[in-house]
Amino acid sequence: MLQRTTPGSAYVAHEIPRLLPLSYINLAKTQFASGKLIESLQTIEAGRHKYAASAELRDLHFRYVAVSNIYDPLRFAVALNASDMKSRVEDLKPGEGTEYDTATRMLAQTLADRIADQRAAQRDGVADRLLEAGKQIFPGYEEVLSHGKAGALPDAPLEISDP
Repeated sequence: MLQRTTPGSAYVAHEIPRLLPLSYINLAKTQFASGKLIESLQTIEAGRHKYAASAELRDLHFRYVAVSNIYDPLRFAVALNASDMKSRVEDLKPGEGTEYDTATRMLAQTLADRIADQRAAQRDGVADRLLEAGKQIFPGYEEVLSHGKAGALPDAPLEISDP
């Protein structure tokens, strides 16, 4: 049952300001989990515009920017340094915590879509090399890597605002 709250009450003064940014955080996490990195960053940016003091939004922004720093090179790759990229992916683990597997799967799917783009363009040699690198970078995601969708990736680089 909804009840009326007195202006200036502890709930209004402390809980509401904490809950409102959470709606942006939850939406961004949902978008991220479904592989929509660009949309999740846009949601965080909108939330930070309204709730600039939110430490949770700021922290999520930094985490997702770190993921985007891997996402863009995968999205445009024609060759990859597998050991360097694997190290960069593993560097996400401390920041992502429980969302590390979600981030890793999303990045593996990004590479899978890039591989599919290369196959669609009849660049099988490039696709084969990307697939081999992907198996080293994302062990355990071989099934994901072999089921990309051509044309699924956006054409323009991510534009990320400074925090």
